[in-house]
Amino acid sequence: MPTLSLGHQRGITALMDIDIYQPCLCHTEKKIKFCCGKSVVADLNEVLELMAARQNLAAMEKIERAIERLGEKDCLLTLKTRLLLAVNQPDEAQATNELLIKHNADHPFVHQQQALIHTAKGD
Repeated sequence: MPTLSLGHQRGITALMDIDIYQPCLCHTEKKIKFCCGKSVVADLNEVLELMAARQNLAAMEKIERAIERLGEKDCLLTLKTRLLLAVNQPDEAQATNELLIKHNADHPFVHQQQALIHTAKGD
């Protein structure tokens, strides 16, 4: 199943299959299996496929269902924040990123997303 991978800078970069041994979307130093768990892989694949097809509403619905079912996993919150920014919803992206900050206040990526949110808001 071809999907997009969030690469080194966490931008959508190239088509590839996500597997449990890839770096996690929220922690490049950890593999998905040891970070958010292998249970998220199918959902990540589906969301990234929908995003690649520019079906952002369907991608957002899929992320919401995955969060309801699997909990507020950092990789899902990271992807949701990026999608919200992509569809020009910076206030909602801010709220989602604040959840991620509660989980990982010291992680540099949450601060990078925060800067993107402020830029989107024009702050």
